[in-house]
Amino acid sequence: MKNIIVYFPYKLSDNPKTGSSVRPHKMVEAFKLLGNNYGIEIIVISGESKQRKREIKEFINSEKIKKTLFCYMENSTMPYWLTDEDHVPRHPFSDIRFWKFLKRNNVPIGLFYRDIYWKFKELYTLEGAKKLLTPVMRAIYQKELRQFHKIVDVLYLPSLEMNEYVGWDGNIEELPPGIDKMKNLSNPKINDRVNLIYIGGISKRYGIKTLIDAMEILLQKKKKHVHLYVICRKAEYEQNTFLKEKAENDWVTIEHLSGESLIQVFKKAHIGIVPIQKNSYHDFAVPVKLFEYLSFGLPLIVTDCSAQTRIVREGGYGLVIKDSADELAQSILNIIQKNNYIEYKNNILQTAFKNHSWYARAAKVYADLSKIKKLFSEA
Repeated sequence: MKNIIVYFPYKLSDNPKTGSSVRPHKMVEAFKLLGNNYGIEIIVISGESKQRKREIKEFINSEKIKKTLFCYMENSTMPYWLTDEDHVPRHPFSDIRFWKFLKRNNVPIGLFYRDIYWKFKELYTLEGAKKLLTPVMRAIYQKELRQFHKIVDVLYLPSLEMNEYVGWDGNIEELPPGIDKMKNLSNPKINDRVNLIYIGGISKRYGIKTLIDAMEILLQKKKKHVHLYVICRKAEYEQNTFLKEKAENDWVTIEHLSGESLIQVFKKAHIGIVPIQKNSYHDFAVPVKLFEYLSFGLPLIVTDCSAQTRIVREGGYGLVIKDSADELAQSILNIIQKNNYIEYKNNILQTAFKNHSWYARAAKVYADLSKIKKLFSEA
């Protein structure tokens, strides 16, 4: 039986809540569905270094390598040598030896490279006494990237824009987050009240102040009754004086929800908001919540960060605006115009799941790496 290896050089979360921890589980599920459809065994190798070493040995001894089509893997936000819980590099050579074993047996490798935040001083500086180690860690990240250059056939990024900072000169493809399934689509009709939903961080860079300011502009205009649902982490909220002051108003509801408990809020919502500030890092970021909004059939209003702008405009999923409270307020009034709203809604229902499901992501990897496997076989 043919097989595909899905490889994670770290332990998968038992209770994934963040986008980075949810993604590996969704990709595994998508590959297993693809495997069922094509009669292909999906072999998942993951865990801390000791477990990975054991699973690698079992795979090599099984001799299944003879029928391996390709290996798809996703890196961690920590260099692969340091992904054990305590970050001690117990088996620093087992991963690279396995990848070289795959290469010797003509198995193509595709890698999803998750993030490049460590190149940005404002985002990656170790704290306290560890601050002195920041240059060392950056050098380790660079070394990891050089290792990947030696063994990876196709590099997948959340957006092609990210490669400006990765600097990959080989095969490169885009593989943003995906949609699990189209969920409840019976959102309320827009009558007297418009419900907006924002999910995510509430620090300045995520645009929460711009969103609140836009709400207050709409209240002054009194053209429409607009209500905002903010879903954020409780610990963050407790430290945010600005948002706590605004919570006393009847036009905003602030809750700390995740998973299934979010569904009741989504059922009330009409529009999903992604107001992150435009900067060089956000220009290549692809927020998971953007696809979560789409999965509930919600038209979008997003700021003009490059990658999310392209996705929204190509799909016709909503409006793109400058990072401005005035523009955001006006765009809310524009998007709820009946013909506009129906058009965006229909575009989402017709193409969002087809083009952006997790299965579509796995199918793309299958198509890309199968072509390379064929080239290897013909060589």
